[in-house]
Amino acid sequence: MYVAHMQETRPSSRTVYIGRATQNRPASPLANPFPWRGDSPKERAVVLRQYRRWLWTQIQEGQAHVIEALRSLKADSVLVCSCAPKLCHGHVIMNAWAWGVRQGWIDPCVYANHDASTLGRVAEAGAAQLAQAAHAEWQETQRAASATPAQAPTRKARRAQAAKRQRDLAASAQTLAALGACAVRAA
Repeated sequence: MYVAHMQETRPSSRTVYIGRATQNRPASPLANPFPWRGDSPKERAVVLRQYRRWLWTQIQEGQAHVIEALRSLKADSVLVCSCAPKLCHGHVIMNAWAWGVRQGWIDPCVYANHDASTLGRVAEAGAAQLAQAAHAEWQETQRAASATPAQAPTRKARRAQAAKRQRDLAASAQTLAALGACAVRAA
């Protein structure tokens, strides 16, 4: 699974649109309801935090349309939106999907018709993309934490939050990379 820009991706059985409603497409149940008010890394981090909280609340409340949308994703899905390749809500979705796999309510071995080597390559690409997302988020947190010395008490909290987020993303990357073994089993 990985995130791709909608204009750079041809529609196929693997593509899943995750954006807001457009003239040609209905809104995805996983669309980001929080609008961007600029394109700075700080704004992007704020909106992604809001989306992460929103998605977690939807899962906790058992919102069937959101949970079913997550369950319908497959290891070889290509999440399509307009903000890729920048860090976006698609990376949050990948992380939530991988968490669902680890929790056991998403079956990672439900695939489209692809061979094991294709699925292994897709899982590796998704893992690499999650690692890049973790690094980008860590860099932004480091910039924010060192911005003003007056905010020293919150700097420690931000670093702790960034460390937890990196662990979560690393666990998601491991889940995606392990799908190669699942693909071999399915072959």
